[in-house]
Amino acid sequence: MPPFLHGKDPGRAWQWLALFWGTQKVQAWRDLLMRDSVINAHQIYNLLTVALDVRNYLDCGLAALRPVSVNEDETEMRIALHWLPLPKEFGEMTRTDLVPLTQNPLEEPRFRPTMTHGNNHPVYIVYGGGRTWEAVRSGHIFTVKTTNVEERPLPSFQLLELMWFLTRIATMEGKSHQENGFPPSQSS
Repeated sequence: MPPFLHGKDPGRAWQWLALFWGTQKVQAWRDLLMRDSVINAHQIYNLLTVALDVRNYLDCGLAALRPVSVNEDETEMRIALHWLPLPKEFGEMTRTDLVPLTQNPLEEPRFRPTMTHGNNHPVYIVYGGGRTWEAVRSGHIFTVKTTNVEERPLPSFQLLELMWFLTRIATMEGKSHQENGFPPSQSS
């Protein structure tokens, strides 16, 4: 949870989320995030440690984590890392083009990033004590493990799922309509 959200009231966001994912699922997310009707970003649980550059990719919406599964005894969680498309990888499309809501834009090969989010350095997985390196491609599934579910529980599947949905929504941009003829920053 980003620290700048600590103590904030999300306003009507929960109602909006319930329109898409239903009241029961949204209430479960809310119960995990809220204390006294405000977001508590200083909770010491639901932690997943990643490299600083990966954290930056996640925070900037360049990548997203998708929870895949948790085993029965809750000692292993499978999580997929997906690179999210950038405008320059959209070919002919620009940020002002309409977002197609009836199909997944990543199904179209020219919109699907395969390894990195652009001209930045790729993320690598290191195997065999550092002897083998492999670039992480979109959809790569890795496993998070714990030996003690009481002292070091796995991250919340529900909150990772919420982050997966919201990160992908945040990276969508469609053409805005200017009702009054002025750009949004000049309207009153």
